[in-house]
Amino acid sequence: MSGVEPALPLLYAESAALVGVPLLRAPLEGQDIVADYASLRLRLRRHPLALLREELNRQGVITHQELWNQRSGRRVAAAGLVITRQRPGSARGTCCM
Repeated sequence: MSGVEPALPLLYAESAALVGVPLLRAPLEGQDIVADYASLRLRLRRHPLALLREELNRQGVITHQELWNQRSGRRVAAAGLVITRQRPGSARGTCCM
């Protein structure tokens, strides 16, 4: 086959010796969560508040599961994420979260 050049390799050098270790460290879980919410607006892995749960427990903030076991009228502290904001025209400027 005259006039036909040999195919170039797909990689610059087809050698396992050139495959190196990434120079960047893997992100911390909190950094991953921030990046997921910044780009996707959601998280498919552990809930973001799971990182804060120990501190929330120390402050007496209950989980949504514990909320079901509270007696009616009892004052409780709970934490969560704002997933939407409702701004009805009749709310006189009130923002419901």
